[in-house]
Amino acid sequence: TNLLLHLLNITLLFFVVRLLTQRIEIAAIVALLFAVHPLNTGAIAPVSTRGTILYSFFFLAAFLFYIRYLKSNFGLRYLVLTLVLFLMALLSKSAAAVLPLVLLLTDYYCKRRFDARAITEKIPFFVLSLIFVILTFVFRGDAGYIRSQYFFSVFDRVFLVGYSILFYMFKVLIPVKLSAYYPYPVKIDGLLPLWFYPTPLVVAIFIFLIYKLQNYRRELIFGTLFFLINIILVLKIVPIGGEMLSDRYAYLPYIGFF
Repeated sequence: TNLLLHLLNITLLFFVVRLLTQRIEIAAIVALLFAVHPLNTGAIAPVSTRGTILYSFFFLAAFLFYIRYLKSNFGLRYLVLTLVLFLMALLSKSAAAVLPLVLLLTDYYCKRRFDARAITEKIPFFVLSLIFVILTFVFRGDAGYIRSQYFFSVFDRVFLVGYSILFYMFKVLIPVKLSAYYPYPVKIDGLLPLWFYPTPLVVAIFIFLIYKLQNYRRELIFGTLFFLINIILVLKIVPIGGEMLSDRYAYLPYIGFF
């Protein structure tokens, strides 16, 4: 069943990218990379990760209909379908709560003017997101998931987040030494391992390079922000659980890189 859902997601992604870019070769390359990337094994192989690929299915379907909404001169039925599919994605997994930000990012990519209509039509999406985020904290908190055995200061978390971003950037290009479990680092004398400390600077350099590049700047910004928006909830800004990273977290965010 997981493999079937993954195949459906590949198909949806192909149509999403083709409609977004109007380039069939780009759609084929993106769908192919998404189909076979080794990190996606972490989301497809375990039955316990069903929620990830199920919410991704509804997320991509909602994304597709929103692009159709923009391309059809704002046909209302497409916006309604987007909202319904967004609700189904939220019911599958609360990580779908970031979709309204992706819709705003799509407006930017399609060079839509940010007027009152562009903002007000997103209000139902943000309301649903807020409701499901609150429900997630209430129910998962009761279940004992919103806690960690580790303590990291705000200063430490800056470097943990920087390391996490670079980890996923590295693994998209060189997916080696994959693991079912990536633990938090062990602090020695109150310090993280040394290689954590340069990571925010490296991330800042990447952002600066994207800003300076003239050609394909819009595409680079769209892809990078698509990745960051979809990965932000699992960057462990607030340490939760016993694992710092996970291959399955990259399933939907990696579309931005591809």
